[in-house]
Amino acid sequence: MAHIRLHVKQADGGLPMVCMRCGEAATIVKTKKMSYYPRWLILLVLAGAPGIIILGILALILRKRARLQAPFCEQHQGHWTIRLAVSWAAATVVGIFGIASIVVLILLENAGPRHGDVLSPFLCFGGLVVFIGLLILLAVLQNTSIRPDEITATHILLNGVSDAFVTAVEEAEIERRVRLRQWENQDNAERTTPKHAGDIEESPPRRPPSSDAFEEDRPRPAPPTDAYE
Repeated sequence: MAHIRLHVKQADGGLPMVCMRCGEAATIVKTKKMSYYPRWLILLVLAGAPGIIILGILALILRKRARLQAPFCEQHQGHWTIRLAVSWAAATVVGIFGIASIVVLILLENAGPRHGDVLSPFLCFGGLVVFIGLLILLAVLQNTSIRPDEITATHILLNGVSDAFVTAVEEAEIERRVRLRQWENQDNAERTTPKHAGDIEESPPRRPPSSDAFEEDRPRPAPPTDAYE
């Protein structure tokens, strides 16, 4: 998978109809609000409950957002939906396992200390293994998805896109710049060309207009619809 830097206006409706995931022809456009905050904030989790609280506060303050209208083919149109469903399902299973373990420990403790002493280490170890497995699964889902590595006021850096999509965006950008250059040349030519080129020498000298006089400007050609620079 590759990464690509897009202008925020380009990401919000200016992308070619090429699947971001596989590079095939896209059939649908999915709108997603991308969020980004500095990844070093994750280290605050190691500080325990106070670190998690600080993490939440700093993530809200430092978070940057951008809207992405992502083209997908039929096969990958559920790219983010499937990952979100798997994440919630895994978190639910871990939560149910944790609650069930607590209930079992309470029942064993009431049945007698001997039963609790035998099974408690296995339940605790099993809970730790399940929790670590959940973290690994979430990390895999995150690192294999299309995600922002950086969001600024003007650009968004996406990771996890296909090489064919990057090529299609680069080709579309070249065509856009050509159209923009043609528009600028046409606009400059119309501004510098006199209205009556043959009557320039015969025309009497014009008096400077008064302070409250306005000259009629020629209408400028409309810029390309995808011009954002």
